[in-house]
Amino acid sequence: MWLAMRGLRALPFAAVALVVGALLIGCGGDDDENGSGAKQENGDIARPAQRLETYLKSNTKDLSGSQAERGQVVSSVQPTDGKLKVFTGLNADAAVDDDPAREVCRVVRRSGVPEAEGAVVVDAGDALMERC
Repeated sequence: MWLAMRGLRALPFAAVALVVGALLIGCGGDDDENGSGAKQENGDIARPAQRLETYLKSNTKDLSGSQAERGQVVSSVQPTDGKLKVFTGLNADAAVDDDPAREVCRVVRRSGVPEAEGAVVVDAGDALMERC
């Protein structure tokens, strides 16, 4: 009988623990939604990033820089915070790479990819070179 009484007193504690656990699990969902929202946003702009990268690689073949050989100026285009970032083989610290960076921006604007508006050109170390 004593065990039965003790079990009844433990029941409210177990119920409280279950409720608190459920609340904690429910709170964790908010972080997941924000994370998937960022993935969703970058997923929406991933296709335009690929289209722009393909366009840039075929239309910047005549460009070269201090670190990049002719035709290999554009490394990749990545979606970042809803915008496109063009990674290049150029060097932000080299003055001779300023003209090729401006030319990459001109090609970005001519690409016809609407999502490319506001794209940035960066060097391999992610240093800003040009805003398009």
